[in-house]
Amino acid sequence: MAIFYNNKSLNNVEFDEVDKVFTVSDDSMDYSISIPYIPKLEPEKYDSNNFYLFLFENNHLNAENDVFQLYDKDNDDRIGWIFPISVLDSNENDFADNEHLNKYKFVAYQILLSKSFNHKIVITTDEISISEIYGDDTI
Repeated sequence: MAIFYNNKSLNNVEFDEVDKVFTVSDDSMDYSISIPYIPKLEPEKYDSNNFYLFLFENNHLNAENDVFQLYDKDNDDRIGWIFPISVLDSNENDFADNEHLNKYKFVAYQILLSKSFNHKIVITTDEISISEIYGDDTI
């Protein structure tokens, strides 16, 4: 993804575990934006390189409890989740304490903010939420 702030491309993504905030900055570190990380932070984290993320838009499945697990029925293995972007901005849902989903949430943030994600977004403020970047109807 290319995030642009003050006409600068922000390509570097860092996470501050103490303050629970992602910082996305340009190469010189002169320009940056902050995205607070709201979900519960699990001690063990998944490697985002092992995951794919797909965005869908649906104005009917955007309640915070519209969370679905995806299974490979032949092997009875969970292979992913479908959830509205609003789940990333709140802990006010029935899945806020699900450690497996919380690990996926962290990966979702990493991928959504990485330069490898194929979106161009122009930001006009230095602090923003993930759902403000991608919109409330995104799942």
